[in-house]
Order: sequence, then C-alpha cells, then structure tokens
Amino acid sequence: MSEPFSSISSDLTELILSHLPIPSLLRASAVCKLWHSLISTPSFPSLPHHHLPWFFLHGLHNTSSKNNQSFAFDPSSNSWFRLPSFPFPSPDFIGSNGFLFSTAPSFSFSPVLKPRWRSTSPLCFSRINPLLGVFFDPKTSQSHTSKPQFIVVGGVRFIGNLVDIEDRLAVEIYKPSCDSWELCPPLPADFRSGNSSQTLSSALFKGRFFVFGIYTFFVSFFDLDKHVWSQVQTLRPPGVLFAFLIACQEMLVLAGFALWVGR
Repeated sequence: MSEPFSSISSDLTELILSHLPIPSLLRASAVCKLWHSLISTPSFPSLPHHHLPWFFLHGLHNTSSKNNQSFAFDPSSNSWFRLPSFPFPSPDFIGSNGFLFSTAPSFSFSPVLKPRWRSTSPLCFSRINPLLGVFFDPKTSQSHTSKPQFIVVGGVRFIGNLVDIEDRLAVEIYKPSCDSWELCPPLPADFRSGNSSQTLSSALFKGRFFVFGIYTFFVSFFDLDKHVWSQVQTLRPPGVLFAFLIACQEMLVLAGFALWVGR
C-alpha cells in the first residue's frame, strides 16, 4: 500500500472504500490486511444511496433443475456476473420483491440479502410456478415490527404425478398475524386455467397486483383492499411479439420484444 494511504485514519479509509462499486470493493479487499479487515467487518457502512441497484436474474432449465443458472448485473460497471449455486430448499422456487419463495410441497420464504428460510402454514392449494407479490399493511408499514404479506396467484398443481391444468386455482393471501391463508377469487376466466409464471408476468403497484399475459397481452389487476379483479383489457403495442409488465419506482413499465427483419 502506498505511503499516502497508510497515513489516512481507519475511519476515513473505511468511508472512501464504502463509495466503491461492489466489483472494485472485492478487488480492494485483496490489497492489504487492513483493507480486508475493514471491508469484511459487519459494521462496514452500507453502500451510499446514489449507487444504482443491481438486477438479479435466475434462469430455469426446461428439463433439469441442476442446470439452473443465476446472474447479477451491476449497472455501475455495466457488467454481468454469474452467481454460485444457492442452497434452495426445493427446485420449485420464485423470487419477488427482495424475497425468495419455495411453494411446493410446502411454502417457505427467505430475504435475498439475509438468507433465513421460514415456513408458513400450508397453502390451501399447493402449486408450482405461481405469481407472487409482497406487500405490507398500510396501517403498520412504518413500524419496525411490520411483517410482510404475500399474494399467490395462478400456478399449476399436481394430482398424483400429473399436472392439473383444468383447475383455476384461487388467489391466496398470507396473513402473518394468524399464520393463515385467505382464499380470494381466481384469475378472470379470460386467463386460461393452468397459467403460471412461465406465461404470465406480474407487478405490484399502488395497492394493486397487476397480471399480464406475456403472449396473450391480457391485463387485469387485483385490488388488495377490496379483493376483487378488474375487467380484463388488452394491451398490445404494434409489432410486439411478447412483453413483460414491470413496476419501476412510480411507474408501470411494459417491456416488449419485437422481431426485426432486415430489408
């Protein structure tokens, strides 16, 4: 380590290091023992708010869960990183709003950044590949003791070893105060039975859980307060083959893909 840095106090060094993007921070931890000890301590300050959030992507293999892959994108360095395998309790899991979920054979969840799996009471209808949203009770959302609520929509379930594609599974909402699931109306009939996260996308926005057909372009929302579905509408920009609905800050964003043919 050069002489100028060796004369800086540990507190100032820690503050400087806290402004580095994560890839640079990992390299800095190998510079010397002091930097490594500062970075690895639990009290190391969190990243400043001006840093852009990372984007995490998990790819599901069509036939073998052993070939699933996870990646992370760091916008500060404009780089993708392949992530090591994570000890999931089952291959049937979903990520949403900073949480990971396993929905079958039992329902469990864990925060992404502080892995600690917790189980809930069983779903009324065990299912795989549903849509999942995380929300808090507006009356207690400012409290440190506020617990997350979950909404589970769609998905498919097995009867024996066969997939049941006929049953329109009811929406279920988890109530942490009594560790129970409340049954609500299923997806509107326009969304065919057997729909799952492979054919639907979802976004939680201002007290409404939006569901969008990736290929059908049907859209409807579930009111988290009134527990009713809105009328189904079609939202299809010209030339788009398939699309995903995303909640971003104070906006709903439709991200579409079009087939470009050279002339």
